[in-house]
Amino acid sequence: DFHETPGVIRYVAANYPTDPDTRLERVRESSERLAANEEFADFRDTPGIFKQAALQSPNDPEMFMTRIRDSMTRLSEDERFSEFRDTPYILRKAVLICPSDPAQFLIHAQESIARLSIDNRFEEFRNTPGVFRKAVVSHPNNTEEYLVQAQDTIARLSADERFAEFRNTPNVFREAALDHSDPDEYLTRLRQRRSPIGKHTQGISCASDHDDLQVPRR
Repeated sequence: DFHETPGVIRYVAANYPTDPDTRLERVRESSERLAANEEFADFRDTPGIFKQAALQSPNDPEMFMTRIRDSMTRLSEDERFSEFRDTPYILRKAVLICPSDPAQFLIHAQESIARLSIDNRFEEFRNTPGVFRKAVVSHPNNTEEYLVQAQDTIARLSADERFAEFRNTPNVFREAALDHSDPDEYLTRLRQRRSPIGKHTQGISCASDHDDLQVPRR
């Protein structure tokens, strides 16, 4: 249940060392209950948030989810942040990472996105502004370092003969570098799915890297 959210396991191990198994079972039960609740159906595509609610508010995870939902609604109605209405994951990140002042988090994100978009080092990403949004929100403390590393990874993958078939679709390299912790493995599996043999291979999946536990700022 927790292989895609290792942060939950780390959190429980650190905070409940005497009986982590019982705590994990309670988290599982609460997260399943939240996922089944139609009131929170909009969050089912990011099930990690249910686990976080169960961890951070074990006595009333429903109230935690209600606060998250209400804060996201308020932010989405704020004209200052209209550019983020089509990317609700950014609003969700703001509320989870900086619950005391998510608006300030978004203002900082806007400023960082604007700065990065005119930085000539990252000119290759200007036609895909979602890259800047993702970098700023997912790596607020080391955004530039993250983008430089992504550029290096994209260049390495595009020069790798194993992945020559993807050179006419550079967005594949971009996705591998930005969205996957092991881009080589992701591309290898993608090749298998596209190959005649891979088409008959079952059970291949790539875990998302964006559903880990978020630690809110105080």
